[in-house]
Amino acid sequence: MKTFFTCAHSLALFCALVVFGFMAFRMPGADIKTDEQTIRSLVEKQNQHPEQHPIKFTEASIFVSGAYERPFIRNQEGPDIKQRQEQLQKERLNFKARAAIERLVVAKSGDMAYEFGNGTLDWDKADGSHTHLDNSYLRVWRKNGQDWLVDAFFARPNNIKE
Repeated sequence: MKTFFTCAHSLALFCALVVFGFMAFRMPGADIKTDEQTIRSLVEKQNQHPEQHPIKFTEASIFVSGAYERPFIRNQEGPDIKQRQEQLQKERLNFKARAAIERLVVAKSGDMAYEFGNGTLDWDKADGSHTHLDNSYLRVWRKNGQDWLVDAFFARPNNIKE
């Protein structure tokens, strides 16, 4: 009888270690390197094929850019922002944007990250001239299930001529 309890105790201890070990392995934050690689991949895919791989935003993400007169929250854009978006699409022919990540940090909790980088914007105008703009940006990412979405985006031009 003592052997049965010893075996049962050992088996229970082994099962508990396996379960707790698995839980510790699967806890949020355990896959920070994987999450970082996922975000880097999203940015690179958008750099290569923006139409096929657009970066997705949360419904209420904050967007701050010199291209707009004011910052806005995506689900509260208002008619002035929508008009400006349409105007930019018409004015910026052959528009290309490229981001180069300088720093990417995923929170230990595994549900948020921030990315700082430099980028370029290029487009042609209707009059045949070309515009090139260097910029710096800060992007805040939020994990929703298995998907990484942009929750805030702040950008500014670097080559402002006054």
